[in-house]
Amino acid sequence: MATPLPPHILIVEDDEEMLALMERFLRRRGYQTATALEAETAIATLHDHLPSLVIVDYMLPGPMSGLELLDLLQERYPEIPTLFISAFGSPDLCRTARNGGATDCLIKPFNMATLVERVEALLAPSAATDEPEEAG
Repeated sequence: MATPLPPHILIVEDDEEMLALMERFLRRRGYQTATALEAETAIATLHDHLPSLVIVDYMLPGPMSGLELLDLLQERYPEIPTLFISAFGSPDLCRTARNGGATDCLIKPFNMATLVERVEALLAPSAATDEPEEAG
């Protein structure tokens, strides 16, 4: 029996240091990763391989913002959970991101343990279904 592949996470972040840190930390936890510094590269990556999860930063260079990328992801790939991250955090921005299709929102600065907790929660089988969890 073949061993299942670990979840594949696409990280879209324009800060190269933050991108490298998140990628390194997630790989150490056993995840496969792909990275993009802007939305256009992320879209091209999606055509090659659909990830299990996409992490999207708010501020991206180029013509498409993180919120616009979320809209596109929601339109084309609604089954893929998304974690929206931003240094310009506010409840309003998180609400806007969730209305645009983000599954969760994380405000910078955050520690990598928090990132992993959110990733694990989004990739958990119960997060991928619409069935409510039963109380014990």
